[in-house]
Parts: sequence; C-alpha cells; structure tokens
Amino acid sequence: MGRVIWAEPALADVREIVEFIGKDSRRYALKLADRITTACRSLAKQPQSGGRVPEFDVDSVREIIVRPYPVIYHIRGDDCPSSLSSTERAIFPRSSN
Repeated sequence: MGRVIWAEPALADVREIVEFIGKDSRRYALKLADRITTACRSLAKQPQSGGRVPEFDVDSVREIIVRPYPVIYHIRGDDCPSSLSSTERAIFPRSSN
C-alpha cells in the first residue's frame, strides 16, 4: 500500500475552502473537510480509482471529485498518490529524484 503525501498548496486550498464555507456553516465546513480527507485516504489503497485528467494526457495524473471540488493527484512509485490538490489546478511537490 502506498501513502498519500499532501502538497502544501493543496493543504492551504483545503483550509481556505473550509474557512470560506465555515463563515456560513461550521458544521458543513467540517463535514466537507472530513469527506475530502476520507476520499484521499482511500487513494492509498486504490490509487487507480480516480479518472485520468484529460488536460495532462498521462496515466499517472488522476482525479476524484469530492463535490464540488476536484482532487487532482499524481501517482508516483510506491508512494501513490504523491500529491493532491483540492482545486482545479494540479500542484505537485518537487521530486527528490
């Protein structure tokens, strides 16, 4: 089983989304945060479960939708997915290779 490694900009995106929704409803904001983290944890076991991202045209760049947000990730070796973004832009950490 691989691991999920969050890119710092992706974490910032999730925090920003939760803060924004939390202005109206703290309950729904926390519920969405839980849905995002639960969906991402499942990717460690099933990294291929997401669909390919057509804009990248690469099998290793995939996405799942946690309505209404796409979570874009990159499968890299045993540690897959290697990064996540909770917005429409893919943000990947620098590779140490």
